[in-house]
Amino acid sequence: MNHENLDRSKDDDLKQACEAIRESRSEWKAKIVTFLRDVQNSDEETRVSLEFQRKLWNENPISQPARQGPKVDGAIEDEEFRRWFVQRLKEPERSAENTEERLNALATLEQDVFDQMTNSQYGIGEKPQFKTARALAALYPRDFTTMFTQKGRRQIAAKLGIFGSGRSFEEHKNILKRLEKVLGPAGNDLESVVERMCLPWILYEKFINPKNSDAPNSDEETEQADTEQATMTRAPLADIQAAIRKEGYFPAERIAQLDAGLWANERRHFAVLTGLS
Repeated sequence: MNHENLDRSKDDDLKQACEAIRESRSEWKAKIVTFLRDVQNSDEETRVSLEFQRKLWNENPISQPARQGPKVDGAIEDEEFRRWFVQRLKEPERSAENTEERLNALATLEQDVFDQMTNSQYGIGEKPQFKTARALAALYPRDFTTMFTQKGRRQIAAKLGIFGSGRSFEEHKNILKRLEKVLGPAGNDLESVVERMCLPWILYEKFINPKNSDAPNSDEETEQADTEQATMTRAPLADIQAAIRKEGYFPAERIAQLDAGLWANERRHFAVLTGLS
């Protein structure tokens, strides 16, 4: 079968596509499993150590940046920062997976890390978004995919039949929930968790952006600077209308009007609606 022609917004086709790439990137996945096992088996004092923090922030195999983002050494070399960070990791762990409370805890933790790291004493001028997301993914692997660019997440989401977007943590969650619906829950063993974590990237690499065939290299900082040139994928109108019908009622003709308006301009896809922002 030609898997390139599968419609991954349909459950059966998505399942076939996932089966077709199950053995892909085995070496990369094995490295992540080894790394995450060390992370999981580390006690609090180990996590506070400079050696552990350097591996977590700078030698993390979950993904490689397309460019070298801001260096975080100024922060992680400070023991006070390391102890603060390890203590803060306990907040998301107090909430159950796939809950709004956990999403909020992760988002707050991320913002707190940015605030601490961009403190003038560390010499970090911009938010280390990619490295922070990658570090948190190593610590909370069931909450993340390995898609760390907004454009990549939204492209794969659209192909999987997911419309709409939110905070980065919600986008990861929605992609994982879509895969869970088709494939069932990921197992509790680390190999299964990593398999599910990597699956969206491999789908993206094989079926959406096959030119990007090197090791995963997602960099949120690079992506933000390149937003104006980003290529967006237009989902079929019938698919959008069908997805909205599943959630509630909205007139089909109004959806068509909005869709046409969003794509009227070749480069800028937005619409101004009445009411509060």
